[in-house]
Amino acid sequence: NAVRVWIHADSAHTPVFGKDGRVTASDAKGSLIPDLRRYLRWAQELNLLVVLCLWNAAVLPNTRGEYGLFGSRDRLQSYFDAVLSPMVAALANESSLAAWEVINEPEGSVSPGVTSASNPCFDTTLLNHSGAGWAQAADRGGGPPIPMSSMLNFIGLHAAAIHAADPRALVTTGQWAERSLSEVVGRHYTSRPCLAAAAGGGEGGELGDRLLDGVRLDFYQTHAYAHPAGAAYASTSPFCMDAASYGLDAPLVVGEFARGEHSGGLSAREQYTTLLRRGYS
Repeated sequence: NAVRVWIHADSAHTPVFGKDGRVTASDAKGSLIPDLRRYLRWAQELNLLVVLCLWNAAVLPNTRGEYGLFGSRDRLQSYFDAVLSPMVAALANESSLAAWEVINEPEGSVSPGVTSASNPCFDTTLLNHSGAGWAQAADRGGGPPIPMSSMLNFIGLHAAAIHAADPRALVTTGQWAERSLSEVVGRHYTSRPCLAAAAGGGEGGELGDRLLDGVRLDFYQTHAYAHPAGAAYASTSPFCMDAASYGLDAPLVVGEFARGEHSGGLSAREQYTTLLRRGYS
């Protein structure tokens, strides 16, 4: 009863960027909002809920567009002003809109194995040799890897902008695996304190209290694949642990899992049954 739709992905087509890297429009024809409204109303007729996923980091971001948003608050704010805030406000009352997903699999484009003395939220040594950072393979293209602090700043400020435009909106991200969203099995990088630290929260921070309150995810999302092909699911996988075991402060959804060679030997029905029994939302 749900569908997950990608909007900008790697920014190859939308939004529209000016020569200075600032966002000037949602798309060439200015049709993104009415197109999405039409899609959401069609979904409502089919009794479907829709998750709109804005960006993708399973490949390195497009250097002509999205990549520049990670390193410049001014450019990121131009996207909020020209696209995100008007889009969220315009679609706020569409009953089929389940949630906004800021970015798919951010771990693909971050730098694993980086030590941070300033804040453990920005330390990625726990991700070293985990498979994270796969988007930096030579055949993937794109720019240099993105520091975890920049990725969390990107996510946190998106969440604040969405919540400011629609206080009832639900916001999430699509984490690549459970080890990056729980202190029980790794590190909870997208926790509220980590997002606030990256977004400039706290005493003397750049965000006001109202915006800082919006720097949060309303539910968490992990993806679950068995690696290598043909292997069983890892012991820390959602298929082997109850949702409550991760010690999270919000509901947890398994947003992606596989049929075939990365399914841990389970059929689709067995996977659904297992996740429901283990308490996933």
